[in-house]
Amino acid sequence: MKKTILALLVTTAISCGLFTEAKADSITFNGTITANNDSAAHPGNPTTLHFTNPFTVLGTPAPTGIFAGTQGSSVTMTDFTFTGNGATAVVTSPTLPFVQWSFGGYTFTLQTVSTASTAGGAIAVNGAGFVSFGGKNYSGVWSISGTSGTQFNFVTTTVPDGGSAVALLGVALTGIEGLRRMLRRRSA
Repeated sequence: MKKTILALLVTTAISCGLFTEAKADSITFNGTITANNDSAAHPGNPTTLHFTNPFTVLGTPAPTGIFAGTQGSSVTMTDFTFTGNGATAVVTSPTLPFVQWSFGGYTFTLQTVSTASTAGGAIAVNGAGFVSFGGKNYSGVWSISGTSGTQFNFVTTTVPDGGSAVALLGVALTGIEGLRRMLRRRSA
């Protein structure tokens, strides 16, 4: 009986994630982005972010997860236009969602812009989207920050299963073992 209880406790610990680590996939690009408007000073005017292609996948920080080994790759970015400033910013062109960047079998679809601001040559924009690669979609968050040599970052927000399937399997196996032992005692 002690072994059965110990097995149940270990299975529960594993399924609750005590021995697992969530890992995110991340990638950072470097390149030049220019804005035709200071959205902080003129939020009513359209602001177009122009990406001077190609951008380059940085090696520091090194790309992780599905992006591992892509450092140095050339990336094609798509310009977009927004009006407003900060949390009131709304993308006006192209229509959301749209493909914002692609390279080597990876395609990023920009779905939302949470905040967008340009002021004095600085750019700060972020939101959500997903990368398509290998027939799968990986949801995540993205951000653009900097002045000259601006960086575009993407980090997946999907994490491995919290262990509910493992927990159910563990409980089922523990129950089967308990039933087997009970039947064995009755027949002895």
